[in-house]
Amino acid sequence: MNPIGSLNLAICGVMLLRSAGRRDLMTVYWGMALVLGGLPLAFPSLVKLANRPSYEFADSTATECALFVLTFNILFGVAAHIVGGRRDSKGLPARPQELEREQLATLRAVFPWVAGAFVLSAFMLLWAATGGNISAFKWSDTAVMYEGESQYGYVAACTCFMVFSCAVPFALFLKRWMTVLILLIGAYGVTQLAGSRVFLLPAFLSVATILILRLLTFRHGTMPRRFLGNLSVAVVLLVTAYTGMEFAAWSRSRYDVGSLARNPGEAWAEFSDSLEVQADASAWEMLYSFEAFPVSIPYCHGLTYAQMALIPIPQTALRSVGLGDIKTYNFSGIILARDLFGTSYEARFGSIHPTLWGDAYANFGHLGALLGIFWGLVLGRIERLLRGRPLLYLIALPSYASFVAVLVRGSMLHATFYFFNASMLIALLLLIMYLSRSSIYPRLISRVPGTFAGHLRQPSGSLLQNGPTY
Repeated sequence: MNPIGSLNLAICGVMLLRSAGRRDLMTVYWGMALVLGGLPLAFPSLVKLANRPSYEFADSTATECALFVLTFNILFGVAAHIVGGRRDSKGLPARPQELEREQLATLRAVFPWVAGAFVLSAFMLLWAATGGNISAFKWSDTAVMYEGESQYGYVAACTCFMVFSCAVPFALFLKRWMTVLILLIGAYGVTQLAGSRVFLLPAFLSVATILILRLLTFRHGTMPRRFLGNLSVAVVLLVTAYTGMEFAAWSRSRYDVGSLARNPGEAWAEFSDSLEVQADASAWEMLYSFEAFPVSIPYCHGLTYAQMALIPIPQTALRSVGLGDIKTYNFSGIILARDLFGTSYEARFGSIHPTLWGDAYANFGHLGALLGIFWGLVLGRIERLLRGRPLLYLIALPSYASFVAVLVRGSMLHATFYFFNASMLIALLLLIMYLSRSSIYPRLISRVPGTFAGHLRQPSGSLLQNGPTY
């Protein structure tokens, strides 16, 4: 057991409970930090890579990495606390009883439109992923969505699908259980057909986040079956999302539908090996980045963050000044993949992801720990904008939670790209409602005073009797 890693693990656990108590989406960050940075660094000897089982990290490497991650997380927590929302404002709701009467009425009014947009965006996504020929679809064709002009249709469809995945938490709050199940199955199916991991995360992670918040805020004396029921569903959703995401990425690079049907046993054995590799991959790659940079690989000198800064600029404009490739190159991930497995791995599988902390070190060395301040300010500011606006929080939940999860895993470019597009779409929808003088607009952006804890202390039934607080 590494003592510094154990301290980092304890801090992640305390901050996870604190964030859940405040009902903010920093819960996703600290949950990911606990799994990807806390446990592996507390017990570094358990981190193995299946295709390199004999590789052992030096104790000094684990200590150096743990100290870096600990410093990063402390700076992150301080910065997020400084700019985050006030404790007396509402965060993310976890139960329908925590919403006011007019908020529930607004959810019922907009839900059919949001669910319809979600279904429509799913068909748009399949259309873009198959080049407009759904009837002749097979997994090996899905690469078309990254090439030529079809990439713009793919990006638009993917953005709509991520944002309108808020239909799933909407249905959860309206207690439409069958609708929740159908939408989750639809999201899973679209992910497998389109062959990309990103589509599964918004719907599944948003519901799992709400259920985990319920778990961590249950009152003393709650019936055990309710607690265990929420826990079981949350675990099933997270496991299904993880295996589904890995299967989508794995199947697209190896098989079409016919090959999987003809060789199911062989396919399952290979997929099981892939899961074993991925289980420890991020933590292993994080530790390896501290050995590889700058000994065998030079630092990336901030090129990952240059990519993110250029996201709002169209790639055609960048090509005109000779920067066309910078937005398609995952610097730390591809360089690590080349160093570990050679160019053949990169050509077949693309990049690997050394977590947010490994990427920070790959770019700036030990000074990369100061990026904890940057990300704390960014995520804290987003939290401040959403806090006190429960309905807007539910709308942003799938996009924001997915952004944080993918960011911590280390896929920096993809996380920022999809979050930027989702933010632009949400802002556009709010602008349209504002210009059309919709009565829904003020209910989304007006802050609601009070905390959920305060509401829950009131007598039973008073939530609905008090009426709206707009």
